[in-house]
Order: sequence, then C-alpha cells, then structure tokens
Amino acid sequence: MAHILPYPLPDRDTCTLDEWKQYKMELIDDKSSELISNQGFLYNGKTFSLRKTSQLNILGVERRKELQGLLPVTFNTIDNMDTEALATPGQVDSFFDAALAAKKSILDSGTALKDQIRAAADKDAVDAIEDNR
Repeated sequence: MAHILPYPLPDRDTCTLDEWKQYKMELIDDKSSELISNQGFLYNGKTFSLRKTSQLNILGVERRKELQGLLPVTFNTIDNMDTEALATPGQVDSFFDAALAAKKSILDSGTALKDQIRAAADKDAVDAIEDNR
C-alpha cells in the first residue's frame, strides 16, 4: 500500500524553488516524527517509547512528581518486555531529561538538514540533500 502524504506532491518541473524546498522540508518533518515514534529513548540501558501518548505521560509525571502518592510510577519499555519504576523526583527528572535529549537530538538533526535546504540555490541543490538519519 502506498503512503498517502498529508500534503500535495508538487510537480518538480512547474513548482517554484520555494515550493520545492517546502515539500522537501515536510518530508524531513515526517522522518523526524517517524524517528521520534519508532526509536524511543534510552534510560538505565532500556529503551522507552516516545510516541505521543508516552510523551504526554512522561510530561504529566514530570509536572506532578511532587504530588503526594504519585510515586513510584512505572513505565514499560518500548517492547513491553521490561519496566522501570521511578520512585523519587530525581529519578523522574533523569527519565524526563533522557526523553527530552533524545527528541531534541532528532529535531536538531532535522533542523540542520532544513538549514541546508534553505541555503540551496536551485532544485538540484535541494535534491542533493539526503536525509540519511
């Protein structure tokens, strides 16, 4: 089954350079989202999910970690084969920081590619930029 893009595919020959750049940057955004969802992040040698629901759960625990009775809280690994119990606010902070660092790394690598696209002088230069992440 073919992947359906959430935006129109421009005709390379008739679109403007800026339209072609925008299209290529949207592909980078798609790849960043895919990497965030599928790669997850490492904490204590285990890989945890960064899917949207997981991000909301992590953020919720981080914001309310001082609430009486919330801790310990347990997160499942991305493959559901193990868990990690966070019993202290410090552990919650470390878990949150690991998740944030992983997401930031992916987003920063996408921004670096977008910077190259923004600087490209023509469509051939845009096409020469590859997202090998």
